[in-house]
Amino acid sequence: IRPMTWTPWRFFMVALAGWMNRQQQDVISYLREENRILREKLGHKRIILNDVILRYQGLGSLPLANVSDQFPGTEVGIMDYSFGNFKLQLTSLPTFVSGGLAQEVTADRTSDQLEVATFNVQNLSPTDPITKFNSLANLMVNNLKAPDLISIEEVQDNSGSVDDGVVSATLTYSMLQQAVLNAGGPAYDYRQIDPVNDQDGGQPGGNIRQGLFFRTDRGLSFIDRPGGGSTITTTVTCNNNMPQLSFSPGRIAPNDAAWLASRKPLAGEFMFHGRHLFAIGNHFIAKLPDQPLFGHWQPPVLLSEAQRLQQAQLVHDFTNQILACDANADVMVLGGINPPVPIIMGAGNGLPLEMTVTCRPGLPISVLVRLLLLEPPGRNSCTVPLTATLSPTVTVGADEVKIKIPSEVAGSLSGLGSCR
Repeated sequence: IRPMTWTPWRFFMVALAGWMNRQQQDVISYLREENRILREKLGHKRIILNDVILRYQGLGSLPLANVSDQFPGTEVGIMDYSFGNFKLQLTSLPTFVSGGLAQEVTADRTSDQLEVATFNVQNLSPTDPITKFNSLANLMVNNLKAPDLISIEEVQDNSGSVDDGVVSATLTYSMLQQAVLNAGGPAYDYRQIDPVNDQDGGQPGGNIRQGLFFRTDRGLSFIDRPGGGSTITTTVTCNNNMPQLSFSPGRIAPNDAAWLASRKPLAGEFMFHGRHLFAIGNHFIAKLPDQPLFGHWQPPVLLSEAQRLQQAQLVHDFTNQILACDANADVMVLGGINPPVPIIMGAGNGLPLEMTVTCRPGLPISVLVRLLLLEPPGRNSCTVPLTATLSPTVTVGADEVKIKIPSEVAGSLSGLGSCR
């Protein structure tokens, strides 16, 4: 037997193999510890069932499931991990039991109640099929009972996602207005401000924006104060304890760095049977940059949170200017706010947990639609209609929040809803 000759190359390869083995052991130890922590913290809270193997073998596919549906019994499969989520690749088709969840319809209002809703229309543009417009209109008219005011998000320009410099959304709005009429609803007017091309985030070329969509046949009227624009700041002026906006509709601090590649809040004034109302439509920066809850790095880093907190602070400061002039002013903060509500409202206001609907596409909890009325709680009624969020068969993919405000009193709730 010839003795082994330790050449520099052989020594290097042996050392490299030893180093790689230690790295593999470190990774295995890390994954075991991570799995232990996840089991302790998350327990049986969530796992995704996947039917890739079933479909490949011709054994069928999982049915579309709503919240409250069940797969009773023990599910068997191969544990997989992809795109930040643990998935069980099923090897046999499970038994499916429907929970019977149905789309909800809100209650009727009285003649002296103002109904306000917030609604995400999911990148709506004239390039969408007419069925999407009809589905949205059906939800507005038949499920929400045609609210007096709807703060809508994600309205795209007239050319949709085509990045051609177009920013006007007149055709998008007119098609939505007509769809509401076709669904048996009332005539709606709207106010909005076109963004600067490709500066407000969202789908490239779509130029999404918020809009205040309202009907005027029940005593609600918009107060126009011309002069607002995509880069022009609306401010609060105060005269004898009566606040008003310099521009209505107008944008809140549109040139602040907090709104970089994000939608700027839209503020407007209304009158309802002698009551002066302020509405602020929002769509804060999304949580997509955040690390997933089940991702490699634990705990996950919320990369979008700092900017969203800055956005919340600007809306807080703006509403405080209104309330500093009139402590009893009716201010509605609507739309896609996500978690930093305490910054805007302060502590103490909020819906009970069972009325909270959230969306969590593999990211830390994301609340996409909220409705906040900045007044003492308890005098209004609020509903969270479960329509698209919990149903995979609805193509619009947005839920709504609706609140009734008696004309003779001011009240408040913070409502949550919407999931895409």
